Amino acid sequence: MMPLPESNPQPPEGINNRHESVLADFLLLAGALLALVLLASWLIGLSASWLGPRIPFSWEPSVTPETRFLSEQDLRTEKYLNALAARLLQNQPDAVPVIVHWLPDTPEANAAATTGGHIVVTSGLLGSVHSENGLAMVLAHEIVHIQERHPAILMLEQLGHSLLYLVLGMSDSGAGWLAQSGGNAALMTFSRSMEATADRKALQLLQDCYGHTVGADEFFLSVLSDNDDQHLQTVAGLGGLFASHPDTEDRLRQITASIAGNSGDLTPLPAWLLSASDQP
Repeated sequence: MMPLPESNPQPPEGINNRHESVLADFLLLAGALLALVLLASWLIGLSASWLGPRIPFSWEPSVTPETRFLSEQDLRTEKYLNALAARLLQNQPDAVPVIVHWLPDTPEANAAATTGGHIVVTSGLLGSVHSENGLAMVLAHEIVHIQERHPAILMLEQLGHSLLYLVLGMSDSGAGWLAQSGGNAALMTFSRSMEATADRKALQLLQDCYGHTVGADEFFLSVLSDNDDQHLQTVAGLGGLFASHPDTEDRLRQITASIAGNSGDLTPLPAWLLSASDQP
């Protein structure tokens, strides 16, 4: 019979200590985490891009502006914008319905598409274009987003990323910030692709509606000449990685190239619309 030891055996010193650098271990783990999240983000985006256009349009949540007071003039403007949207879609028999909402008290030049087929147009946009053609280009761009089901795709992407961070328990940690930065970079890459598609197909809508694309560059020229574009250029200067839209100059070059060789008369904006937009 083997005798029992008089005391517990002592393991060798340093058996649980690795000789590699702690910093190297951290960087390795952080890199692996980032690669994993980028792969998961890519798969989420790929799945959303496939699923989004296949979801029945009636299932999309209807996202509309908050209840707002519209004067008689504002209602007339909103009716005009909806009529312009209908004209742009007159040769698209399978188009999903679009509703345009007028925001008279928003001086920033902007337009945006939301789920449910809604488009918001701000009063500041009218000061950034000089013709109906220029306004139609911006409106057509947002219409294409809706027809391509881009809002639904982005909604699914954001939902997928939120669930990913929740499952991994990364919402409030430093690792969570790293993971979300990587995921957002992948998400914005999809967005840049959507913007390029919307520009290209919006030009086709203008061609079908007016017979040419002259004036399609008005809004982008205004953006470049506006001091507010300085922030966009600063972001784009970081390689465009964290810019959700393509660089304004790049977009303008693409649009200008499509206009080259085109000829046609610009359709003026209604006089009543211009006089209304000049009022404080």
